Amino acid sequence: MMNLKTLLKFCSPVFLAIALTSCSSGTKMLKEPLARPDEAVLSNAADPVFEAQLDWVIVRDGPGTWAARADWDEYLLRLNNLSDDPIRITDITLIDSLGARVAPQVTRVELVRASKKTAKRYKNEDIEIQAGLTGYGLLGTGTALFLAGGYFGLPAAFGLVGTTGTVVASTALAVVLAGPVVMTRGLIRGFNNSVVDFEINERQTPLPFEISGNTAKPVNVFYPISPSPTRIEIAYEDNQGSHTVFLDTQAVLDGLHLGSLPDSSATEQ
Repeated sequence: MMNLKTLLKFCSPVFLAIALTSCSSGTKMLKEPLARPDEAVLSNAADPVFEAQLDWVIVRDGPGTWAARADWDEYLLRLNNLSDDPIRITDITLIDSLGARVAPQVTRVELVRASKKTAKRYKNEDIEIQAGLTGYGLLGTGTALFLAGGYFGLPAAFGLVGTTGTVVASTALAVVLAGPVVMTRGLIRGFNNSVVDFEINERQTPLPFEISGNTAKPVNVFYPISPSPTRIEIAYEDNQGSHTVFLDTQAVLDGLHLGSLPDSSATEQ
């Protein structure tokens, strides 16, 4: 009969894999948001009727962050109706460094999905994306096993199927023992996601919306990760028709989320 020491010797790689998978945290709320400049104005633009300013952009783990490892950007705007009559804001579109028009998203799932598409689009152009100001990788690693089926996916994922009977037996036991741990982590992840979803819903300003005459309105808009955006286009309607104001962000957000270009020498070695 296999003793405990031998069992742990065979099971340790599996337990390590489970531990790494369980500890790889997803998005979750911070106890307190990170501080950001109170009086910052990154960009502004106006016409005779309407004025817009960009106060801040909350990116992953940067100033103003309220959720750890966020895979989206939150734009904090202030829109001011300079006329006596109400105006209607119909669209707020971001233009990224490749010229793509990026629409705001309303849920965490939509934001993450769109950020993945952005990463793929930039990868096709041989441009590396690094989410946030500090260069953390986009879409944290370590979740593949969980998404593939939790602990039920571990033996196949680690190449343990088809080895000796002892290893298979010990692996099976490790999986059974670790199952509740992984399931608990899954429940915690689901709870954290739900809390973040609620916060996104509370913070965002749904489009379209009206601004009363001679009134300024703070606006929060969520976008998928958008590298080095060049401008924000804000479309509105008044009694005279449809108009668009352009907020230039090319200088103030230059290089945002962009990593280094691929090193060609690395592939030649």
